[in-house]
Amino acid sequence: REALEHGENGKASVISDLLVQGSRLSVDINVVHLLQTAIDSRNWSVKAKRWVPSSGDQFRRGKIEDLRDHLESGQTIVERANALTDGKSDWSLDFEQDIASIVESADGWYDKHQSFLERDNRRSEGRYAISFPMLELIVDEANSIPTNLGNPSIKINRIYSEAKSWLDANRNLLSRCDISIGEKESDTVTSTIAQV
Repeated sequence: REALEHGENGKASVISDLLVQGSRLSVDINVVHLLQTAIDSRNWSVKAKRWVPSSGDQFRRGKIEDLRDHLESGQTIVERANALTDGKSDWSLDFEQDIASIVESADGWYDKHQSFLERDNRRSEGRYAISFPMLELIVDEANSIPTNLGNPSIKINRIYSEAKSWLDANRNLLSRCDISIGEKESDTVTSTIAQV
């Protein structure tokens, strides 16, 4: 497992060959299943690494649904390893905690702002106004989470972009009318929230 996870290609190739040879035998050999689990673990970690900001140039924002699915498949690998070793193995996956932390942050963001994210402005009674500073805060929080949050983030970023463009275009007029812009939570300038 050490050789697989730390990129020793020569040894990793030998281990893969061992797995292929062992899987051809008409015997259920525990170590063959462990080899397969080790290879699955390595492949899981390689895929997870690209979604972790600390991976540097390799980093790509993955879709939140993909990160959730990947966490579930990782749990399956760990459970299989524990079953094969009768619970004696302290098996863990590289980057599993990083991915779990990203998913937790995304879920926290959505739960915190759900009332804004799920509004429907197609009907007048469903419209909801939000202060520009609050809108800016929601967008900043979303952008700080290193994953693609999907439709809720796209929607809130679009609303923010439209509101900011309007404010920028009318800043002088608003200032002459003594209307403060984006300085306090209680700002008079608001944006309408639309449904996801």
